[in-house]
Amino acid sequence: MTATVQDSGLVVHSNALWMSLRYLRLNSLQYGSFISWVSIVGLGLGVAVLIVVLSVMNGFDEELSKRILGSVPHVVLVPKDAAARSGWDSTIDSLEQLPGVHSAFRFFQADGMVSRNGGVNPVVIHGVPTDQEIPLITSNMLRGSLSKNPYSLIMGAPLAAYLGLQLGDSIALVLTAPTHYGVRPEIRRFGLTGLFEIGAELDYSMVMINFQDVEGSNLEETGESGIRLVLDDPNALEEIRNGITVPGDWKIRDWSDEYGELFNAVHLEKRMMFLLLFLIVTVAIFNIVASQTMVVNEKRADIAILRTMGASSGYILRVFLLQGIVISIIGIVFGLLLGVGLALNISDIVEFFEKLAGIRMLEGTYFETLPSRLETADLFTITAIAFFLCVVSAIGPARRAAQLNPVESLG
Repeated sequence: MTATVQDSGLVVHSNALWMSLRYLRLNSLQYGSFISWVSIVGLGLGVAVLIVVLSVMNGFDEELSKRILGSVPHVVLVPKDAAARSGWDSTIDSLEQLPGVHSAFRFFQADGMVSRNGGVNPVVIHGVPTDQEIPLITSNMLRGSLSKNPYSLIMGAPLAAYLGLQLGDSIALVLTAPTHYGVRPEIRRFGLTGLFEIGAELDYSMVMINFQDVEGSNLEETGESGIRLVLDDPNALEEIRNGITVPGDWKIRDWSDEYGELFNAVHLEKRMMFLLLFLIVTVAIFNIVASQTMVVNEKRADIAILRTMGASSGYILRVFLLQGIVISIIGIVFGLLLGVGLALNISDIVEFFEKLAGIRMLEGTYFETLPSRLETADLFTITAIAFFLCVVSAIGPARRAAQLNPVESLG
């Protein structure tokens, strides 16, 4: 080290950085330096845990959205009465021209039951034209398809297994029609022509029939008929709904009416989990304050010598503030690398420990592997908040070092 400290320009900043790194070197005789490295590891682990948990929650959210929103109606438009349905072909053509609308077609929906050999299960019945595809259903067909033959039906493979059904079997579909005296049952026989499995509760609660069968058997009064929209992005509801122009007496519903609270709960859970897990990072940040305070106490004599050699309080402040910043950067970078690595390989890691322990973590769920999705916004948010808090926490010990009286420290 030079005999005097030049307190100006780049030389001072370089000298302060060199000094802060020198104090950070692990020395068995310096307990404060050891605690500093422990704080780095703690900060890194906290950041890594936060990244992994948020990535897994993003993965579950993505899978939930894909499996539910890929099969349920995104937007439905229901005319007030049957007279309004006569001109809905032109309405369908105009709706298909809207930006963000993948397709528009006639649909039927009703609550009912499927019955076979004494087994009964409540279901939601969807009637769609056979030439219209529901992307998630089509991509997850295990066997068969929705046939153009009269009275064909497809259902989830788990529901078919529960009822003991095979392809080609006959099944009773029970619906109810309102009357002046209450309701009357409408029972129709359908043949099972296809099985799908999307890996969600809808495998047990949804069946699909041909829309032409609804019109041909006068089943429209047992449910509601209208126009169903398939959107390119189901989350762009507000923009799509603002562009829809239909008569004022038409009812418009979207998936958020039924599933909005579920997805809001998932998002709220993610935000709460972020806050709770960030407490781990906060504990590590408090450790940085403790370690920096210990380093300042250990270096009281060195600080006094530097002050007597001409170093200003600003120089001392920069030395220990830079040390805190270096600790923060190392810890956060270590956490980012570890967290990103774990998040990208979490499925393989979980599978390894499952085989090692002889258990299955996801048993009883619809998931075969643990989903994970990294989001750049999450990484940026975690990094920015953690770095800001680390820098703020380092200011206190640095100011204390700069305010030390050299006479008292040498005495």
